[in-house]
Amino acid sequence: MKFSEKLTNMEACSEAINWVGKKGFKKSWDTCQRGDWMLWYVFKNRKELGLKDMRLITLAKALTVNLIHPLLKDERSKKAVEIAVQFGRGKATGGQLVAAAYAASAAAYAADYAAAAADDARKNILSKSADICREVFKKAIQPTK
Repeated sequence: MKFSEKLTNMEACSEAINWVGKKGFKKSWDTCQRGDWMLWYVFKNRKELGLKDMRLITLAKALTVNLIHPLLKDERSKKAVEIAVQFGRGKATGGQLVAAAYAASAAAYAADYAAAAADDARKNILSKSADICREVFKKAIQPTK
């Protein structure tokens, strides 16, 4: 099965499917500039990739949010990101992660992220988050084609 067909079966967004086109998985993974797509793919395939828990995914997400850390205004949001990184590295518990997430509140977190979403900054952040995904998941994802 072609990689674009797999993405279609997984109900990926049409933009991602069109970008992949005829590229195989390895070429797509190695050249992708959209960390959000990569995180989505890893999350959807976490069992197939042998990711038994959410630690690596949480780490990649937290490191991505760290790209906009200077823009975070709410201290609870900053702390939640720090705890998420620690959790991803096995240095915080799930309970600590949940407590930090509740303290941050969804509204404050969303507002902080939205503040960083200007078009040029967004593209730069997505590209850097793609590099983070390649680094964090390098052992879980070993492209073959």
